[in-house]
Amino acid sequence: DNFKPKFKKRDKIPINRLKTISFRHRGVTFNGTLEEINTQLTNVYGSSKFTSIPSYKKGELNESLAIVKEERKEEPYKENALVFLDALYSYEDFLKLYDQALYDIILKIQDDMLKIDIALEKVFVIKNIELDAHPLKNKAKEAYTSEDKKEEKRYLKLIADKKERLEKLVGHRWMKSKFDDYSSKEVIEQPNGYLLEFKSSMSEKAFQMYEKEPDLQKLKLFLEREIIDFYYKKSLGIVNPENFELKYTNKN
Repeated sequence: DNFKPKFKKRDKIPINRLKTISFRHRGVTFNGTLEEINTQLTNVYGSSKFTSIPSYKKGELNESLAIVKEERKEEPYKENALVFLDALYSYEDFLKLYDQALYDIILKIQDDMLKIDIALEKVFVIKNIELDAHPLKNKAKEAYTSEDKKEEKRYLKLIADKKERLEKLVGHRWMKSKFDDYSSKEVIEQPNGYLLEFKSSMSEKAFQMYEKEPDLQKLKLFLEREIIDFYYKKSLGIVNPENFELKYTNKN
């Protein structure tokens, strides 16, 4: 009567290791046990389409994925997984916006370039006239009078101003020749040469800026300043400042 049968206890498998769950993200269904979905998320993260994600962003994504894998309850797991996937795809989404923003500002720059070219030539001509009219022009330094020496500082500044204006003028014309080649959005999406170099060097900085403050207009203004500066600096090592012609000014 006091006999109590003893049964061998079997290791219990936690129910959340066997239960399957399912959710969708951007048309893709994730389905299986938590461990299986963990593998699915890891495989998506490791796919080739996400290899260009900036390193600082990968650190955030690693933390987010670790939070997902630690969760054992179904609803919080789904929520964390969707947060991770949204963050994972955010850089891909930004690159589309980045291409469009670059295309828009290049079109704007193309529209502005003729007016800028005319203005730069006009300023250069004015500086050149001022320099030609200066009393120290073509005067030997050993022949300077005491009055000439007082004027020397202003004369040297005119020489420097003319040089700077000439560099800007010929640099602008070189830039214009490059920007004129960017005639379609496909050229922006699949660039080469200088445009590829600019896009690659600026994408991470632009992404960080847009993540902190998702203001498209500010992003465009930033990219416009940066691309003009980038191409102008390239021109300095390529263009010969003496090899130019006046286009809009009467040469007689």
